[in-house]
Order: sequence, then C-alpha cells, then structure tokens
Amino acid sequence: MTQPCPRCGGRGTISSIEDLQITITCPACKGSSNISTDYIQCQSCRGIGYTSTNHQYNGKLITGTVCVSCNKLGIVKSPQTIFREQQAKQQAEQRAISQRLQQEQELTRQANLAIKQRDQQIADLKQRELLLIEQITENKKKIAEMEKLGQQQQANYLELLKLHLKLQEELISLKQTS
Repeated sequence: MTQPCPRCGGRGTISSIEDLQITITCPACKGSSNISTDYIQCQSCRGIGYTSTNHQYNGKLITGTVCVSCNKLGIVKSPQTIFREQQAKQQAEQRAISQRLQQEQELTRQANLAIKQRDQQIADLKQRELLLIEQITENKKKIAEMEKLGQQQQANYLELLKLHLKLQEELISLKQTS
C-alpha cells in the first residue's frame, strides 16, 4: 500500500533551497510521489531532512544540519513497521534455532542408533567367540580321543600282527613236521 510522500507532498520534487526556485527529485520517494505506508514523516526534522536548530562545532555556528533520524530523507519507518520487522526477525531466529535443535536431535538419534547397533555387533561377536571357543574345546577333546583310539588301534594292530606271525610260524612248523 502506498500513500502520498510526506516530504514532497506528493509532487515528486522539492526545492533545494527555500528562497531559490531550484527543484530536485525528492530523495524520499525518488520522484514517484508515493511511498509505502510503512513510512511516516520524520518528527525530528518535520519531514524536511535538515534540522533548523543551530549547533556549535569547534567554535563555529552550524545551521541546518542533516537530520540524524532520517539522514536527509524526511521519512522514517513507522513504529508499527519497526515492530513488525522485529517480530519477523525474532520469528526467523526462532525458526532457525528450532531447525538447528531438530537437526541436533536427529544427529543425536542417529548417533545413539549407531552406538546401539555397534554394541549389538560387539555382543554378537562375543557370543560367536564363546561358541567358537566351545567348538575348539570340543574338537580338542575329540582329537585327544581319536589319538587315544589311534594308539589303541595301533596297539591292537601290532598285537594282531604278532598273532598272525605266530600263526604263520606254527603253520610253517606244522608243514615241516608233516
């Protein structure tokens, strides 16, 4: 929404020096004659852009200094506009903080999930290690039993060989006697 420019009165130009008839483009509306309703006439300079008060500076009298409130424009943002802008800025900051908080919460959730998965993997590996140790122990027992059986079988085989040899000797001696 727009309104007539309070600096130039909606003309788009202003007199640069009051006594002379020199006109320049209005610095507030930039010649368009209208400004946003977000702006109002500067109360410090009453819309002319300069203060009419005299100031002493290094012993010299200075008249008509540039208005520090509006910086020669003659208009300033309205209190409602400033309030709306501050609210919008605060809301944007709150949204940014909320987004950062959500991101941090998501990262924390992901980190906790990764830790939980790693802990489960470690537990699984420990369980597998116990099973492997148990299998190794069983295998060692079986090997020992097989070695024992192997030794017994070897002894039995040797015994059979001796018996076989004895039988052969007896057979040979029987053949010789017959």
